[in-house]
Amino acid sequence: MTKITSLTVRPVLVPMRRPLQTAGGAVSEAPLVLIDIGNDAGLVGRALIRFLLHRNSFVSDDGTSN
Repeated sequence: MTKITSLTVRPVLVPMRRPLQTAGGAVSEAPLVLIDIGNDAGLVGRALIRFLLHRNSFVSDDGTSN
């Protein structure tokens, strides 16, 4: 059975060429999470997660958001 031998997670903030206009304001950067997972066979899988965050948004410790 193949086993995971490495995991690399990199948060990246990418500037957008044109800001996205929303009701909450302009979004000028795109936060990304880049993930690499390696196994004992030498293979590496890659994933990209992208999402939008509003400057005034947050999630509290109890999991609720504003």
